[in-house]
Amino acid sequence: MLTQRLRVAQVIAAALLDRRANSTLRRRVVMLDCDLNRHMTNSRYPDYLDLGRWDLLLRSGAALALLRAGCKPLVVELHLRFRRELRYGARFELDSRITGFEGKAVRIEQTFLRDRRVHARAVVRSLVVQRGKVVAPDALRPFVVPALRIEADQVIDDPRTDGAQAAEAAHR
Repeated sequence: MLTQRLRVAQVIAAALLDRRANSTLRRRVVMLDCDLNRHMTNSRYPDYLDLGRWDLLLRSGAALALLRAGCKPLVVELHLRFRRELRYGARFELDSRITGFEGKAVRIEQTFLRDRRVHARAVVRSLVVQRGKVVAPDALRPFVVPALRIEADQVIDDPRTDGAQAAEAAHR
């Protein structure tokens, strides 16, 4: 619990000093992140995703825009696809960016990278809530950036076999 609080404090301090449209957290897999197989356990990925979204909101200025509008973000959907394991001691980057809107939902893409290779990818849909009601995410429109572009040989996703992408295509 203390480790998580220290991580959050570090992210907040760094984000307030370095403003930009996307977030890239650089981390290392520590023993507390690991399971018996000595790789990051599945339950730790959502914790890092939360940290990445907070860093994104603070670093981009979106948190301040939401605060001024009296709004708060609320995660309503998370699709996480694992590609490769992150072993104990491995350094990795978590890239987070707001990539668009789907109705009243904000789409946030987050990618775990090691040596520029995708290890896990998440698509998060979040709503903006104001006084207990879902509102249009207008406060976040200025913070949309293009999705992360990864070289073709580094992306394993095949749209013909990826159920999450097929489901997304069906919703469009």
